Amino acid sequence: MYHDYGGSHSTATAVAIHLGLISATTVPSAQELLRKVPLFDRLTAEDHGRLYHMGEDTDGNSIYILPRRSQKLLVLNAVKSTISLLGDNPDDWLFIDTIPTVNIWMRIGGYLSRRQGMVALGRPLVTYGTQKAFPHISTLVRQTKKTISSRSGKPLSDTGGRASANKQG
Repeated sequence: MYHDYGGSHSTATAVAIHLGLISATTVPSAQELLRKVPLFDRLTAEDHGRLYHMGEDTDGNSIYILPRRSQKLLVLNAVKSTISLLGDNPDDWLFIDTIPTVNIWMRIGGYLSRRQGMVALGRPLVTYGTQKAFPHISTLVRQTKKTISSRSGKPLSDTGGRASANKQG
C-alpha cells in the first residue's frame, strides 16, 4: 500500500511504475503522466482517507493507494486494525510512504491544483516536480519490489503488471 498526503502525485506515480503502466527507467512526459497514471492530479480532499485498489502486479500482489493527509499514524493504525478485524495479519502488508520522494515543486503544485482548485497554475508545477522526483520514486518502487520478493521467496519480476503478496502492497 503506497500512501502519502493526497495520493495524487508521488503515490499515483509509484503505483503506475509498480504496475508497469509507465516505464521505471524513463522519465514520463507531462502527457504520459496525465494519460497513463491513474488518479494523477485528480484526487481531492473528499477522497482522502479512502483506500483505492489499483490492481494487481505480475506476482498477484494487490496494490493500493491511501491518501491520508498529515494523519499518518492515525490512518495507518485504523487500516491495520481493520485488516486484523477482517481476520488478516497486518504484518503481511507493506505500507510504503512516498512522502520522502516529494519535492518543493510537487508540494506547491499539488497545493495549488488540488487544494486551491487552480489546476491551470498548479498542474504544470506538480508535473514538473514529479518528473524531477521520478528517479527517487522509481528507486522506492524497486526497493518495494525487492522487499516483496524477499518476503515471498519469489524471484524479482520487473515487468510491471496488473494492479498485494498475497496482501502486500
